[in-house]
Amino acid sequence: MYRNPVVSEQLVVSLVGFNLGVEFGQLAVVGALLPLAYFARATAAYPRRVVGLGSFAIATVAGGWLVDRAFDLNWMPF
Repeated sequence: MYRNPVVSEQLVVSLVGFNLGVEFGQLAVVGALLPLAYFARATAAYPRRVVGLGSFAIATVAGGWLVDRAFDLNWMPF
């Protein structure tokens, strides 16, 4: 019987382990930042500084990542 070396049990275990690690990392970041955001939302500076600057930072990274990937520049290691 032919066995495809690309799709093996070890590959599946590695991919599942990687995915679970990423998901737990995201949960850790959200778990750490959500209480801070909850208490900061009552301040006057929250809408302008946190929301505005946070949105700007996300858009800047996303735009840089788009240019990096589109032109294969390898600026960003992730």
